[in-house]
Amino acid sequence: MIFKIKLERDELHRKIGGGIPEGAILLLEGEEGAGKSVVSQRFTYGLLKNGTKVTYISSEMDTKGFIKQMSSFNYDILDYLFDFSLLFIPVFPVTAKHVKGNLLKRLMSAGKLYENNVIVIDCISHLVGKEISNQEANNFVQFLKEMASLKKSFIITADPSITPENFLSLMRNMSDAYIRLEKKMIGSQIKRFMVVERYGGTKERVSDVIGFRVEPGIGFILDISVMT
Repeated sequence: MIFKIKLERDELHRKIGGGIPEGAILLLEGEEGAGKSVVSQRFTYGLLKNGTKVTYISSEMDTKGFIKQMSSFNYDILDYLFDFSLLFIPVFPVTAKHVKGNLLKRLMSAGKLYENNVIVIDCISHLVGKEISNQEANNFVQFLKEMASLKKSFIITADPSITPENFLSLMRNMSDAYIRLEKKMIGSQIKRFMVVERYGGTKERVSDVIGFRVEPGIGFILDISVMT
């Protein structure tokens, strides 16, 4: 089964084989400004529009900021929040105050977060911190696998510049889908694109490189000038 993300305004769903496979773990990796939140928010809105319930855990925005940013992309999410199709959980205040303790362990113990079909964690790097033991990393990965076996799908963003290498390597290796987000100067413009390193669980062809841009009031748009 595929959780569809189709929107009339773009063809991202066609570029990645139709949507998010059920029980899949998708890692979106990119440094600051590469578009991790934009892509995860595009996925989220597409899922909601196609009837999939989503939990969105943000370590970078509070609820007001999330609604405002989604609205700027013309992604109206208020009805989904009101009917509980979308559960938004801001952990930004927690990470901003540098609360001590294992945030991943606390995340795993919050059962209510995993009742929806798809869980987005944006950005996992802030929850991990500067260091994590191999045991803690393995425990989190095992938790993800167990949830995936219950047909829950995950979209997890990570910033490689601030994520412990042992944790990031483990996440790369165990993810069913792994996409690197990059930005480059081409001429006088910044171009952003998704490099699909791996994307399992779909029957349709998946593009190797997907260029995109974001326009206020419109949202996510495919950019054919950087696609191959």
